[in-house]
Amino acid sequence: MKVRLLLSLVVLSALGLTARADAQAERWIARARAAVGSEAALNAVRSIHFIGTLETTAQVPIEGDPNNTRTETVRLGLDIVFQKPYQQRMTLRSELGVEVTALDDYDGWLRRTPSADPSKWQMTFLDAAQVKRLRANTWENLAFFRGIEKRGGTVAYAGDATVDGRDCAKLVFTHASDIVFTRYFAKDSGALVKTETEAGGEIREEGELVVQGLRFPRKLINKAPNGSLAIITFETIEVNKAFPADTFAVPALLPTAVKDDPLSNAKFVSSPSEVKIEGMSYDENTRRGWVSARAVGLDVRSAVIRKIEEISATKNKLLVSGEVKSSKGAFKILDEQLKDGVLTIHFETVY
Repeated sequence: MKVRLLLSLVVLSALGLTARADAQAERWIARARAAVGSEAALNAVRSIHFIGTLETTAQVPIEGDPNNTRTETVRLGLDIVFQKPYQQRMTLRSELGVEVTALDDYDGWLRRTPSADPSKWQMTFLDAAQVKRLRANTWENLAFFRGIEKRGGTVAYAGDATVDGRDCAKLVFTHASDIVFTRYFAKDSGALVKTETEAGGEIREEGELVVQGLRFPRKLINKAPNGSLAIITFETIEVNKAFPADTFAVPALLPTAVKDDPLSNAKFVSSPSEVKIEGMSYDENTRRGWVSARAVGLDVRSAVIRKIEEISATKNKLLVSGEVKSSKGAFKILDEQLKDGVLTIHFETVY
């Protein structure tokens, strides 16, 4: 009986500490939000559009000595859109071409278009882990620290810390075991001083831009675990501009009728819906296989996925969200490639 009583007291004490930690986390979240803007202004945000530059370094071949490289500063044009609930689009531009990374709820894709020959673009579908991170990143930019529990995450007060000589409160925002943001908020103002990622990266803010009563940083300084820096400088910020659905939607794969991309010089296209399966393979021993289809129209990926479901032939399909839907094959996507007009998806069955 005494042992049970002791265990009960320990559990109750732990619960009490958790409740206090949550209350402290909410207290600092309220302070942090107030440092950005009023509750009315924060709650009214539906979209944010950042325009600026990204400056980093890269290793480039030395002229006349292609076997060796030198460090060169690279400056790219940057355009990022976040729109509720889970839409994101980032465009990077350089003399070499345009790179677009986008999220449309549970669909993520990357498209590179070279300046030398725009017809030789390449597109890749993002895997589940990449989509999860983009969804977390979208929430982080639109929620202003509050409500992570609604998307299955947690926030915890982790004590006090001193950062750059400033007394700070430390809060840990956990979206998943591999997606964690640790933030340090100044006790005197509630302002965000530093963010750490689960991989060991650091993000710091400099300067200020005030848009519609909201305070945004002028610069973001990203320090990678290896010490390399990427500096984002914002020139313009738009709040609550409405972006159409096709800003984020997966672009068609082959051209018929052409329309302008609203955020870059690239062209997106619409195509007929006919899909032709080119080939397929499945190994019972490794439980891995692939399906390929001629990329004619937006329906091509759906057709390939349906064929994979048929091959998997089990009861569940695993989704990015963790949902389980019945009457589908259980599988996970390993890789997606688009080459010479043929989309090939490699997969592994899960049962």
